[in-house]
Amino acid sequence: MIADVEDTIDFVYQKSIDLVNINTIQASYYNIAAQEIVFFSFFGQGRRFTLDGTPIADVMAPPEALPKLDGASYDQVNGVALLITQDCRLVEADPVTLQTLKAIQLDTVNFKIGVCAGVAIGVDGDMYVISWQTNEMVKMTRDGQTVLARVDLAALDLLRPDGISLIAGSENFLVLSLTDQKAAIVAPDGAVVVPAGAVGKQVPPLKGGMLPYQDALVMDCSNGHVWACDNYATKCHEFAPMGGDKEACACTIPP
Repeated sequence: MIADVEDTIDFVYQKSIDLVNINTIQASYYNIAAQEIVFFSFFGQGRRFTLDGTPIADVMAPPEALPKLDGASYDQVNGVALLITQDCRLVEADPVTLQTLKAIQLDTVNFKIGVCAGVAIGVDGDMYVISWQTNEMVKMTRDGQTVLARVDLAALDLLRPDGISLIAGSENFLVLSLTDQKAAIVAPDGAVVVPAGAVGKQVPPLKGGMLPYQDALVMDCSNGHVWACDNYATKCHEFAPMGGDKEACACTIPP
């Protein structure tokens, strides 16, 4: 139960891994079933990793998610990877082979969203999409057909948001602003859990590392760790919960 797991509100830097020939890293997801993390560049090149950062195999995002891949997540109910492009095309794919299962175009005009820059599935079963152009976290039905609510992230000091991840064992989201290099923890209704703080400094929610511009947030629910990657380079950086590791994968599944 979510209520049985203490919310993580603070993470501290642990280590970095170098993806070498994969740069401009902008999307990632944790495959709960296979217990592996997948990182992607903006151009689609990707790599599967074990939880400790050991490479498994190279992959390529499906053509429907190219050439402007800018966010990913794992659908814990249907067991599929979700990839989203800057022009708001949402692609469901096999999380290991990356074979396309379904692709839909979000209605950017009627939904008033622009430059989609992140996607996550909440424990409520709804989908949360980052709209970079309008500075919003947009809550939608999982099928992407209906907007349910909007959160003004600029008002939370997250100007030009560019990344979102569900926090393991929580209903809250870690949201990143690439422009100002800040991160905050935000509830599904937009309530501020942890105010925006500079990434890589000694302020929550992402402490330490002295990191450059970050993107591609991903949460490992097997231990509660979060990874953030270099938007303009080749490294990904691991942060651990300040209160210690916690296994909370079962808590990510909507009731």
